[in-house]
Amino acid sequence: MHPIVVTEDADGSYKLVAGYRRLCAVRDILGWEAVYAVVIPEVDMKEEGKLTRIQISENVKRKDLTTGELAIEVGEYVYKQFIAIHGQMDRKQFINYLTKNGVFYGRVNRVKDENLKPFLLKVCSDFGFAWLKLVSLLWLWSADEKYRNKLLEAKNVEISHCTVAHSHGISPDEFVEKYVPKIESGLSARELNQLLKNEKSKKEKPKVAGEEKVLQKITNFSSAIKRSKYVKYNPELRRRIAEELRRLADELEGM
Repeated sequence: MHPIVVTEDADGSYKLVAGYRRLCAVRDILGWEAVYAVVIPEVDMKEEGKLTRIQISENVKRKDLTTGELAIEVGEYVYKQFIAIHGQMDRKQFINYLTKNGVFYGRVNRVKDENLKPFLLKVCSDFGFAWLKLVSLLWLWSADEKYRNKLLEAKNVEISHCTVAHSHGISPDEFVEKYVPKIESGLSARELNQLLKNEKSKKEKPKVAGEEKVLQKITNFSSAIKRSKYVKYNPELRRRIAEELRRLADELEGM
């Protein structure tokens, strides 16, 4: 069993930081009078956000939190810590800030703000997260707050589901509203990926008869132009090429 985590007050008493359910189990069910504990000095707890960080880390290690709960815990921690350091902004502004600076692209080198990148990398280090896991959690946390209860009730959502939905361009709101119920019914991440692929293919505009041929003509024509050495120096040839491309474009438009 993992030891509980406590902090020692100045008067010698102890305050529980993490492990409430473990403490209740050994005290009320097993009847233990003592339990192993990690004691953190009170002075260490004065660091901004350390209590929250310890509680999240404990739950991550013991897998006490569902993905939805973890997303909310981590998202709120990141949001509050960042604005404490870099200035006030509301939740919506912070989500827009993350989006604008490329956090949701999924790659650390796509993050534009030089203040944001080291901050998020430190969060990854503190919690032992891979970058993509943190991005997926923040993406899920960014869902509208009206979906929070549904997110907290979800028991089967995994990080892999979030990664798949995110990679297909699904918004977190749509994910929670449309796909979380399916996941709760047993939809795996692989099945979700296939479902999204099928839905995307149905949305694509069907090609009308002859469209494929015209597109192929344009492609072949463009390739021939690129290979030609004479187009650059022959105004008449350039004029005729432009006319032919316009004709093909009009033909395609009329389909």
